[in-house]
Amino acid sequence: MVVGIGFSIGVDAQIEFKIMKLYSAANSLAEDVIGSVRNVHAFWMRPRLVQKYDNYLTQARRLGDKKSPVWGLIYSTEFFMIFSGYALCFWRGVHMYADGEIKGPGTVIAVLFSIVIAASSLTQISPYFTAFAKAASAANGLFVTIDRQPLINALDESGDRPEKVDGTIELFDLSFFYPTRPDVQVLRDFTLTFPARKTTGLVGASGSGKSTIVGLLERWYTPTSGSIRIDGRPIETLNINWLRTHIRMEPVLFNGTIFENVCNGLTGTQWQDSPRESKMERVIEACKMSNAHEFISQLPEGYETQVGERAGLLSGGQKQRIAIARAIISDPRILLLDEATSALDPTSEGLVQKALDQASVGRTTIVIAHKLATIKNADNIVVMSKGEVCESGTHSQLLGMNGAYARLVKAQDLESNQKQHSDTEATETGDEGEKEDTGLKQIHTSASHRKGVSSAVQQQELLDYSNWKRRGIVRVVWSSLVEQKSLWTTLFLMFLMCLAGGAVYPGQALVFAELMNVFTYSGSKLRSKGDFFALVFFIIAIGNLIIYFVLGWFSNTIGQENDPFLSSRNAWSNLLIYLYLLWDSGEYGCRLLSFNEYTMRQFYIVFVGVFLSGQGAAQFFMYTSSITKAVSAGNYMAWVRSLKPIVTETPDNHDKGPSDSPDSMILDNVRFTYPTRPDAKVLGGISMTIQPGEFVAFVGSSGCGKGTMISMLERFNDPSSGSINLGAQNIALLNPRLYRGHTALVQQEPTLYQGTIRENISLGFENAEALTDDMIINACKQANIYRFIESLPEGLNTQCGSRGLSLSGGQRQRIAIARALVRNPDILFLDEATSALDTESEKIVQEALAEAAACGKRITIAVAHRLSTIKDTNCIFVFLGGRIVESGTHASLMQKGGIYYQMCQAQSLD
Repeated sequence: MVVGIGFSIGVDAQIEFKIMKLYSAANSLAEDVIGSVRNVHAFWMRPRLVQKYDNYLTQARRLGDKKSPVWGLIYSTEFFMIFSGYALCFWRGVHMYADGEIKGPGTVIAVLFSIVIAASSLTQISPYFTAFAKAASAANGLFVTIDRQPLINALDESGDRPEKVDGTIELFDLSFFYPTRPDVQVLRDFTLTFPARKTTGLVGASGSGKSTIVGLLERWYTPTSGSIRIDGRPIETLNINWLRTHIRMEPVLFNGTIFENVCNGLTGTQWQDSPRESKMERVIEACKMSNAHEFISQLPEGYETQVGERAGLLSGGQKQRIAIARAIISDPRILLLDEATSALDPTSEGLVQKALDQASVGRTTIVIAHKLATIKNADNIVVMSKGEVCESGTHSQLLGMNGAYARLVKAQDLESNQKQHSDTEATETGDEGEKEDTGLKQIHTSASHRKGVSSAVQQQELLDYSNWKRRGIVRVVWSSLVEQKSLWTTLFLMFLMCLAGGAVYPGQALVFAELMNVFTYSGSKLRSKGDFFALVFFIIAIGNLIIYFVLGWFSNTIGQENDPFLSSRNAWSNLLIYLYLLWDSGEYGCRLLSFNEYTMRQFYIVFVGVFLSGQGAAQFFMYTSSITKAVSAGNYMAWVRSLKPIVTETPDNHDKGPSDSPDSMILDNVRFTYPTRPDAKVLGGISMTIQPGEFVAFVGSSGCGKGTMISMLERFNDPSSGSINLGAQNIALLNPRLYRGHTALVQQEPTLYQGTIRENISLGFENAEALTDDMIINACKQANIYRFIESLPEGLNTQCGSRGLSLSGGQRQRIAIARALVRNPDILFLDEATSALDTESEKIVQEALAEAAACGKRITIAVAHRLSTIKDTNCIFVFLGGRIVESGTHASLMQKGGIYYQMCQAQSLD
């Protein structure tokens, strides 16, 4: 039995490993979908993504079906062997007693009961088999990871730790291929020197190798050929932890306080275990240097302010400055900044740029940027193309060359010198501090509002759930059964087998009581009676073989959670209950026998029945904590499903969609407040008209209402008052699914899903079967991604990886744009859609979008912080405090010399 079970578990572990990989992929997909729910609704991806999720589960179920006979064999073999053991023991014991080898029947009964007790204990092991198999399969992958020898071991303590670091970085003839794409060369014989205590900017198209250099300096990768030296020392000879403490990047923030996030920069340094007071001094000093101390001091909780999940309670500028503070708190000699201001509004960008300038003093700083204003003051600017250096020099020197850099500058030129009246310049100079204070106030207000809304939503959810009427265990179980129609047959068969399996216990008690009379006989009669009851035990064994094979098979099919068996508290409480019942039944039974109220047969029926059923009761009580959790989870799920979205498809709007002919979009006095904070006005009286074929832009500082406006135009929210009309139709009265079928959305942080590039682009087209390769290729060309896709060995069939992480940020962004363009929408929303693109790609994409808008009567609405991307639009709307304060073309707004002019000045390249 042990050998058979061991073999079965080995087979099960191999299958379980494959199942866990499928579950991991399914969980990853679910996480991606839930994290991008607006994107899913915008393109009506839900049916196909749900189908993709179901496919993972179907594959897992099919593999699980292969496990079912294994578990049926394990359970049935166990119980068959136990009851066969009873039969063999009793048969042999009776024959030994009849032959005089045993003096009395007490020995036979004692041995038989010993086997019963031992077998009962053995049956307690079976619930652990599942956990053991899962642990074995999980350990298989874990041990592979543990035993893998990485090319770069982050735990290696060897290597030099120089006491003094000057910061000179030299790259000699570097060539590099990513391990996952050995056919694509990223760097080609790359040679460059980063002087100590100087700032060097790296610019170039997406995929030119800029971020790869950062990865090589941090030693995430090893060059395919060539060498990297820091102060003349080969980078491979330096201790890797020492290296990373002296080379800092500004990574993402983690959930926690501002103080905790900045202190993370001290990990691995001599200040790691310093007292809190000492750490606080360093934190404040770093925040002052990163231009963050002022806004932190104005927050109600100061440095103890929670940043939220993914720092969602802070504005973009605040996150960047805190991240910079974390990067410089350990006083690194080398500072790496990768797109530090890519997604910031001009006000925040100016504050962060000052922080970068201060943080770079006395350090070797390498800045990667698509916004050229970020690096125009760098000591040296390197222009990269296809893994090679094509130009280098200062901003003015490169402009004089009139080459690649000059073309990039021209593409981002805002012509901010159109108005150079001395009075404007004087006013601008005199009001600079005031503008910064205003910007800071706006950002602070935005962050406070964001935190307030998040907190209010959480409190409202808790209140709604606490007031919701709970269901009892019967209703929860019944609701679950009603919904699981596909499992009704399985559950019914399991119910029958459970009844049969449960009947074994009282049947066993009756058999034990009857076999006591066997010893009243002698000779051949004794043997024949012994053979009969041994046969009865064997028949019970065969019955158990069938019962537990079915139970084992189907319990694997529907799945069981065995965690309660792993609880030590449950084990002890069940043991105490079991011992008490056993002692109490024995003591009370002896009393009844002594008063001749019970016969010996009745005593054994009750005693053995209590003994065996007590074990079943003990097993049931093991599930009590899980039952409580299940009821709570069932109630919560029922509450969630009872919630009705405000914007949804109803019987009234089921067939109401926009007209097929292009219509103008008219906003009439649109106002909006979040339901959880009716006192905080987000939009106050927005009115505008956008004609078919127009390309308009929304600009303004963080929290001014641009994003909320896009949210309402996509019908994620409806206005609190006022109306948004598409021609003569109020979009609030339209079916949101049909309305969104005429729109497309590209967000600032593009979301790609598991699958190929082709699959991700096709998600933008509702009827995937009607989508042709020519349509996909045309969309890719408009998004300036087709040449890159062509260069890949598998082309459109290249896997994107989870969240598209196999691709660079710019590549993901262009694929997301292609996904939006492939559906040829009547209305296109671009929410910072080109923030991650290089200047060349951005220009090509912008031209394609403008051409499509003009020729196809498409309405294009863009939210942008990089103002060079929207200077050629038909109209620019400047938002401030939830209102439109300026509107017009780029030229007319520059002539006004107002807020837009000041924003352009902040991004000027002159």
